[in-house]
Amino acid sequence: MTPQITNNRMVLLNIKAENSSAEIAATDVGVIFNRQRAESQVLVADGEAAVIGGLTVTETNRFRSGIPVLMNLPFVGRLFSQNSKNETKRDLLILVTPHILDDGVIPPSR
Repeated sequence: MTPQITNNRMVLLNIKAENSSAEIAATDVGVIFNRQRAESQVLVADGEAAVIGGLTVTETNRFRSGIPVLMNLPFVGRLFSQNSKNETKRDLLILVTPHILDDGVIPPSR
């Protein structure tokens, strides 16, 4: 984040956000890195909150369970197995509240 203070005491923020994760690959590749990036420019007043969104992750997991050996038989295996799918959505929201600190003034407490 790069802040700049304008002449009328507004704060111009250049924001670069990243949401990343790592997971073990199903093949011999090793590890897969998932990365999302967002860049934004926001003009806010001193002490005003800015909300940045749009970093959404959707994970889909498929499961297969059933009676061993019988579920792997061609054609009739479907009678002895069950397939299920689970989908999870996550949204990342970033809240930024800049404060301009003048010389000799104590910063606001949290």
